[in-house]
Amino acid sequence: MLREVTLNPSPDSFSLLFTPLTRLLMQKFREEGSELRIVGGAVRDCLLGQPPNDIDFSTPALPSDVITWIQQIGLHAIPTGILFGTITAYEKSTRRAFEITTLRRDLRTDGRYASVEFTTQWPEDAARRDFTINALYCDDQGILHDFFGGRKDLAAGRLRFIGNPQKRIDEDHLRILRYFRFWSQFGRAMPETALLRLLEEAAPRLQTLSGERIWKELQAILTTARFGEALWLMRRVLAPILGVICPSLSAYTFWDHPLLQNPFLRLSFFIPSITAYRLIKERLHFSHKESIDLRTLILYEQYDVRRAEERLRHALRLPLQELCSLRLAADVVHAVFAGILEEKEALSVLDDIAATDFPQFPIGGKELIPLGIPPGPTMGQILRETHTWWVSENGQPAQEECLVVAQNIYQSIL
Repeated sequence: MLREVTLNPSPDSFSLLFTPLTRLLMQKFREEGSELRIVGGAVRDCLLGQPPNDIDFSTPALPSDVITWIQQIGLHAIPTGILFGTITAYEKSTRRAFEITTLRRDLRTDGRYASVEFTTQWPEDAARRDFTINALYCDDQGILHDFFGGRKDLAAGRLRFIGNPQKRIDEDHLRILRYFRFWSQFGRAMPETALLRLLEEAAPRLQTLSGERIWKELQAILTTARFGEALWLMRRVLAPILGVICPSLSAYTFWDHPLLQNPFLRLSFFIPSITAYRLIKERLHFSHKESIDLRTLILYEQYDVRRAEERLRHALRLPLQELCSLRLAADVVHAVFAGILEEKEALSVLDDIAATDFPQFPIGGKELIPLGIPPGPTMGQILRETHTWWVSENGQPAQEECLVVAQNIYQSIL
């Protein structure tokens, strides 16, 4: 039988979890003869000395009771996932929200969806979770409840599935990507060869998942400091489902620069062709704007990124000026990849780009309508030709001059 391990790591380990609001919730459940424990990421982050993000709770209480008790202490109860036992407690004045989920066990799973049954047993709830470091609970006394050695794994930088990895993946195919996400955040030990092979063999199952779910996990990986190492480990997982290539980027140390944090920018370095780009944007269900942003970032042209005037010339040509800093940052990274630029010099250029206020093309469709120019292909042609003229003038003309040029172009094509 599974034995619960309870520990109190230190008096201050979980101090950030206990706010007046979380204490109010936990006290209410205690008064009602039940219990509320903080679970998962918030507990894990506190053990690492990091401030928690979202705070989630688990309880043996049924959802109907959870709703009643939340309302009795003056909070809103939102049935965000009531079929799975999840109620959100929301405080309107502070806009703080906490998910409270009834303990449950999985009855049936098919890799995408689960049929669950509520339980009052904490070990059963812990056993259905994915990794040992996510099956950590903190009660209202600041006591850690650890059923699978998650605290030791966290300290060792070791990411372990709870139970049989194959069974865990069969239950939820998204755990293939979640493994790499949590490894990139918390792992220090390299994955075992057999486990990596299992993840690679299971990768085709990701085709059954929605693009939104895949992108959410991939985006989380791309925002970690070790995204390059993670994607290198994932190269045989991602290639068949997204058509991307995953070169090793761990040799470079400039990824913590603010301009290189954007997940679309980081993704662009792994897209080998326009064909791959089309596959990715369709598979991940990117919006029209996201698709344009990504396409802008992968259309690389080699030029001397050291020269400010060259950077300006390329920035002005971009159809979306708000992307110019990211596009130029991508050009700098490509110059480093090609051996044209050393990393130290690249950091200096990136700083210059970040400090530059690039001119913004001062007109759009809404400025042309008062001139009598109707929306449609003609307006698009006028904007393009006016933009070309504006670029030739180094982005100096103001809105009034651009509108005069646009009006003249319109008159010439009537």
